[in-house]
Amino acid sequence: MKRLLDFYWRLRRIPTPRDWYYSVRAFIQRGRRGWSGRDNFSMYNYVGVMMADMLKDLREIGFGYHCVHGAEVIEEHMMGNDDSCAEGWWELLHRVEFGLRYYEYVYDGDCSEHYGFDEWCAKMDSAQKVIVMAFADLGEHWGGMWW
Repeated sequence: MKRLLDFYWRLRRIPTPRDWYYSVRAFIQRGRRGWSGRDNFSMYNYVGVMMADMLKDLREIGFGYHCVHGAEVIEEHMMGNDDSCAEGWWELLHRVEFGLRYYEYVYDGDCSEHYGFDEWCAKMDSAQKVIVMAFADLGEHWGGMWW
């Protein structure tokens, strides 16, 4: 019976015309609107990975700006001393990217294979707290996310 099941799953890996149809359809949908119907099944994963990659790109290119406009930030900007603001900005981008990647690692990565169920649940609780803090930071500085 095991050999029969192994044979079935090996045979099932061969793409059928139906598989090709849905792959092409998803490709066209992503080209038109930026996401496909397939992406809705794990939206947290699609959006998290996409945003983490975008934040990494934003950090590496060096665009965007800290949008907290307190008196000291405006004064530093007017005097041309933006380095202290920039360091905080790159730190913020890195922190949000880490939160998104950590949640994806714990939820979908190898984390569940290396830990028991109770330890994995504890990791999920910590990942939930990290993602909440990441989105709080992201929301607070949303206007600075430009390229």
